[in-house]
Amino acid sequence: MVTATGQEERLAARLLRGAVGGIVAGVVFAGVTMWFTESTAGKADMPLRMISTIVKGDKAMAAGTTSVGLGVLVHLVLSALFGMLFALAVNGTTSAISRAPTKTNRFISPAPSFLDDDSRVSGLCGRPLMRL
Repeated sequence: MVTATGQEERLAARLLRGAVGGIVAGVVFAGVTMWFTESTAGKADMPLRMISTIVKGDKAMAAGTTSVGLGVLVHLVLSALFGMLFALAVNGTTSAISRAPTKTNRFISPAPSFLDDDSRVSGLCGRPLMRL
């Protein structure tokens, strides 16, 4: 993928950014899930205990041998992997906000769009449908 400065981005850098983004999103998701579980009269650590059964097996829940620490580890590893897969999947896309607008960038996109002060319409991912 070519960056905004015109340099080719290395695969390792893209994977690292994906892993960090995945972990941040995973922590937010886990926090919201734990809050929701607590607010519905459950135990806040139950989602993490359920995640630990991925490694320990489904009988661990009934036996009471689940682990919050193992659940956190499994959740973070999966979050990082999903983030890296997402980083690979969006190869070559740029956001409309990060693109430097020029007078020749006049696009119509099927994605939700915004109209800036120079009357340029840009799509959500900056992918043009047609040039005006």
